[in-house]
Amino acid sequence: MTISTRTIGMLASPAKLVLLGQSVAMLDAILFPDDWEPRYHSFDPKWGPGEQVFSMRNGSGDHYFIWFVEAGAVLHGFAHESAMSPWSSARAKEADKGKPFRGLFDGFPKTLDYAKTAASFCLDDNEVTFVAWWTGRGPWRIGDVTFPKGADPDGSEDLLSILDGKPETYATWATTYVERTVPLADVKKVYARTPLTKQIIAAINSEADPDEVFEEAKSIGY
Repeated sequence: MTISTRTIGMLASPAKLVLLGQSVAMLDAILFPDDWEPRYHSFDPKWGPGEQVFSMRNGSGDHYFIWFVEAGAVLHGFAHESAMSPWSSARAKEADKGKPFRGLFDGFPKTLDYAKTAASFCLDDNEVTFVAWWTGRGPWRIGDVTFPKGADPDGSEDLLSILDGKPETYATWATTYVERTVPLADVKKVYARTPLTKQIIAAINSEADPDEVFEEAKSIGY
């Protein structure tokens, strides 16, 4: 399954995404225990009262976050080179250039006011190319958007690949990113919420200090 806004109904429930986000953030913390800068993924189980946040940033200006609260969840993302970016060349002649793409927030529920969280991740109020939300039992929904032509006009297919929930996806991505093999067997253990051991940590990153990783696990809520 390829996750994107056009297949948003296939995205897992918030409860499952919380667990996935914690596992992915844990793996990043093992790969980069001493430096936040190269990490793509993070998870904050105490973002605010009754709030949790999973986020991804790729260091090139693209990012997304998922804000979890009792009333539901919001997925907000920005792919700066996508056709639906407010500042893309594709929209340069449009009357609403510099603004979120038409229809992105059509039908957005008032019960999910995430403006403060968005301000923590976005440099500009218009920094968004895709948004989805979950209320009650779901499924995930998006606004009344007429997508431009193209394979991935809002960048969501590229940015959201990790959300397919497959350890193979993470292992492949991480192996390419760190330029060495990240063992799938141990990635599967973290996805399965296996209690961390020194052996698992060493298999993923032999240079990681287990004590530091165990402290990170507490802060992530793993």
